Amino acid sequence: MAPSLRTGANRVTEAAVAPPGASMAPADPCAPCGLCCHAYLVPVTGLDVWRISRGLGAKPTDFLAAWPQGDPSPEGFILQHGGSPFRLVLQKRGSLTPGLPCVFLAPAGAGTSRCGIYAHRPETCRTYPMVKRPAGVVVHPEAMCPADAWPDGGSPSSHWLPAIDLLESDLQTYRGVVATWNQQVCGDRSGARSLEEFCQFVLDSYDAVRPDGRLPAEAD
Repeated sequence: MAPSLRTGANRVTEAAVAPPGASMAPADPCAPCGLCCHAYLVPVTGLDVWRISRGLGAKPTDFLAAWPQGDPSPEGFILQHGGSPFRLVLQKRGSLTPGLPCVFLAPAGAGTSRCGIYAHRPETCRTYPMVKRPAGVVVHPEAMCPADAWPDGGSPSSHWLPAIDLLESDLQTYRGVVATWNQQVCGDRSGARSLEEFCQFVLDSYDAVRPDGRLPAEAD
């Protein structure tokens, strides 16, 4: 499971709701739910930004926001010399407030909802609510899924491990991109940078890493 962010009582983490006909596990309890897509903010990595932006042809600032970090972390980027760090998160519908639906969450009828970008959803959404432990992949004890959502611990570890491993790998790549950006900002005292500039820096960095434009292979 990706690192959580906290602001007061609100835990900032990840979630996904499968569209009709799609399956993120042999038995998918997410399709009729959507609780976590409302309650949480969704932190993203550079690969997530690159995948969504390039996959949808969307401008990053149309679906991303800068969330102030209470405690510094390797994913925290700054926009001016000596400034406080931010974390990239998906926008919410209406305002960036935990409890509102994710900007990509779409109604599916009969009181259900689905992820409008399921094929391009962030890595944290692909792995929620599972976490890797020495004994294998298990449901995170603080997951907000209903008690009977994942009987017998969910699907086999082999289903979840590719996404979890990719998330862990990209966190290292993204942290390097953020460190380079922060170093540049710290050396430039001419004024504040914009979120758009940071997002473009991220896209350019991942374009350089993946010049063929291909995404890594991963499970649905």
